[in-house]
Amino acid sequence: MSDEPARRPPPPHRAGKTLAGGYIDKTDHFIVQELCLRLSREAGKRVTLQDFFVQAITHECERHNVKLTGKS
Repeated sequence: MSDEPARRPPPPHRAGKTLAGGYIDKTDHFIVQELCLRLSREAGKRVTLQDFFVQAITHECERHNVKLTGKS
């Protein structure tokens, strides 16, 4: 018998996805969080840092004529 805990399947919203992240300066992180709050107020719904990240990556890919699947 193994001492390792049993692996659980990922939650449905994470199935088939992988984590993509990076390190940014703490001040820049705070600035982006404030931007997400402002965007949330303007949109009338919560805009998370993850939502913002996906939107930014999608925008940059489109700028370079790369089409993503839209499943993120």
